[in-house]
Amino acid sequence: METNIWDCGKIKGTVSAVLSDETLTISGVEDMADYDDYYNRCPWFESIITDVVIEDGVTSIGDYAFYECDNLTSVTIPNSVISIGDDAFNSCKGLTSVTIPNSVTSIGENAFHLCNGLTSIIISNGVISIGEMAFFCCRGLTSVTIPKSMTSIGENAFSGCTGLTYIEVESNNANYSSEDGVLFNKNKTVLIKYPEGKQGVYTIPNSVTSIGFNAFSGCIGLTSVTIPNSVTSIGDEAFYSCRGLAFITIPNGVTSIGENAFADCIALASIEVAQDNACYSSENDILFNRDKTTLIQCPRTKHGTYTIPNSVTSIGFNAFSHCRGLTSVTIPDSVISIENYAFAFCKSITSITIPNGVTSIRKGTFFCCECLTSVTLPKNVTSIEEMAFHGCISLTSITIPKSVVSIGNRAFDDDVILYPETK
Repeated sequence: METNIWDCGKIKGTVSAVLSDETLTISGVEDMADYDDYYNRCPWFESIITDVVIEDGVTSIGDYAFYECDNLTSVTIPNSVISIGDDAFNSCKGLTSVTIPNSVTSIGENAFHLCNGLTSIIISNGVISIGEMAFFCCRGLTSVTIPKSMTSIGENAFSGCTGLTYIEVESNNANYSSEDGVLFNKNKTVLIKYPEGKQGVYTIPNSVTSIGFNAFSGCIGLTSVTIPNSVTSIGDEAFYSCRGLAFITIPNGVTSIGENAFADCIALASIEVAQDNACYSSENDILFNRDKTTLIQCPRTKHGTYTIPNSVTSIGFNAFSHCRGLTSVTIPDSVISIENYAFAFCKSITSITIPNGVTSIRKGTFFCCECLTSVTLPKNVTSIEEMAFHGCISLTSITIPKSVVSIGNRAFDDDVILYPETK
């Protein structure tokens, strides 16, 4: 039986690791060293490890300490450990359960990222903070309890946990609360995270004024959500990839809607805005700002032909992205700006005429419009940014106006012929 011994202390000689019969034992009286995923990997990264035993006396688990230990199924963390570093157990796909003791105060960013086999996590009272994406894509988790000690939960801490149906917060926590398995701030004015494994319909409580970043993101089983008039803001990507959501109604109190709030909602057919909303409006199921100068979001299921209203001056970021059933869009002369990826993945559009008021073709505007064969660029355009027409596999040639002074990296596929304007 081969035994390997390494020094793994942040201070040399204070912590050591012994690997014997696929069990890695960490012992010492200080912090473990921090590692990374490339230049400074942990010394045992190519070893087969099924069990990790951290002995009492070790005070921290270092960054990337057990990164991609695919065979790891068991870990013992003693009461001496105070912190679990960033990416410490990232991609330990065989790990099924973890108990975090009372001594631990912080769980780092990505600490258990992609631990797909993790079905049970006990977060003991004492943990103060959970870093961003700490449990990202732990698809086996079904429930999580937030202890009373918790003061900070990072963004996307439980995103991608598709089996998660219930988040419970201990009632005496001063910063967070829960109701029906949904995570809120203490006063329930901010909806932080709706578990991605919950199914069916949901009515947001009347106390809520803000729907947070990514709050409902990835909730593919959510079929209907009722937003109360109390809500004033909807965060970035709030309903991203809610693939069962067919319609959404924006109440009159909403004054702010973040980027990609309804992106990748493949079943979304209608966005309706209350008539007395002061900041937003809707027409033909499409979301606009109040005076219809900005087209914000077209539902993914939109198909056939569509003519943008003459009031529109700006087409927003990702506005028509993935509208694969759209065969034709008429852009009026009133439009002067088209934002990044506005028509990306519109795979049925065959031709497009961009009005003369547009001076820049932004990044990825028509990315992967696979049926696009004809493009008329505006005579005053000065720049065509990176990826603007990349992936337009049916586009064989295009005339570049004399006004163009810059063409970005991979703006077109390599086989597209660029003809300079001659007139």
